[in-house]
Amino acid sequence: MAKNKNQEELEERIDNGVQESISKTEKFIENNGKKLLIVLAALIVVILGVWAIKKYVIDQREVRAGEEMVVCTQYFERDSFNLALNGDGVNAGFLDVIDEYGSTKAGKIAHHYAGVCYYHLGQYDNAIAQLKKVKTKNVDINTVALGLIGDCYADKGDVKEAISYFEKAVAAGNEFTAPTYLKKAALAYETQGNFAKAEECYQTIKDSYPKSQVAVDIDRYLERAKASK
Repeated sequence: MAKNKNQEELEERIDNGVQESISKTEKFIENNGKKLLIVLAALIVVILGVWAIKKYVIDQREVRAGEEMVVCTQYFERDSFNLALNGDGVNAGFLDVIDEYGSTKAGKIAHHYAGVCYYHLGQYDNAIAQLKKVKTKNVDINTVALGLIGDCYADKGDVKEAISYFEKAVAAGNEFTAPTYLKKAALAYETQGNFAKAEECYQTIKDSYPKSQVAVDIDRYLERAKASK
């Protein structure tokens, strides 16, 4: 009986507590209902504002950036790198796209195109500056940018930095790109006289990427590195 009585008292206290909590909530809503509605309305305005910016501002900028890129890429494909980079006086170049739409997807890819243009024009420092800004969701584009930075440093005679970026490209790449940058790193090591590291790179190509195009004649390079140690 005592147990049942205690249980009844406990249930009554819980019930009273719940009712008191509900009552307090109702009172709060009653006293602050207008404020809550204002906060809710403000939240809706913010959400709609973000949606509107995305729909009518950001999306439109993406469209315009893509349109600006059309002529640039046409010049690029014809190896007219100066026109692709700077425009033709009527149509924008990649640098214009970057200045105007740098935050868009097209603008970010324009950094890559600009870097390639500068590389072909022999302006390696400008190429490096552009390529270091390449950060897209496309792993292949990011990898090629790293590799091309390595090419820039190699052409500048900075073999140590070149190797550093070739190795970054290997780490960031896949079975198609990694062998290419391993070979570039190996050749750079050879120019340093570091034939042991060159051999290591060639051996990795032979063992890990035997079906790649780079591996077709890799034995010749491997034997050369071994003989030169």
